[in-house]
Formats: sequence, C-alpha cells, structure tokens
Amino acid sequence: MRVLKVAQVANAAKRKSEAATAVQQPSTIVNIALPQQALVEFKLSTDKQVVEIDGRSLTTMPSHVVQAKLMAMFGLGTRVLRPGVLI
Repeated sequence: MRVLKVAQVANAAKRKSEAATAVQQPSTIVNIALPQQALVEFKLSTDKQVVEIDGRSLTTMPSHVVQAKLMAMFGLGTRVLRPGVLI
C-alpha cells in the first residue's frame, strides 16, 4: 500500500512539472444546445449519489423482489423452474 502511495505522489509531481513547462494554447469554448427530450433530471442524495432519474427511483431491492416484479410484468405468476431461472 505504501509503495502505491509513493508511486501516486511521484506520478502527480511529474504531471505537474510537465504542465508548468508546457506552452498554454488558447482554448476554444463550444456551447452545445441539447433538445428538450435529451435533458434528464437527476436527484442526488446528501453524499452525492444519484437516487432518482426523471422521477424513477434507483432504490436497491432483494433479488426475490426483482424476480416477483418481473413475473408480474410478464404475467407469469410466481412459478420458478429453479432458483434464479424464470419460466
């Protein structure tokens, strides 16, 4: 772990020194206008994790709940051929 940290510090120092000696090129700013259909609304938690996209929740759930939702969605009842395999 200590070796990895030393390598990271050395790598960062090398990149900083290269950036300081490099000639700065003028940059071009490009504005991109997206159509309304392409815009997506994200809802973030306090720790900056996406929890909702366009009103659809990204909550976690146990696998048996996912399986039950799929069975209901496809009208297959609650039959299971073997664990993890939908029929």
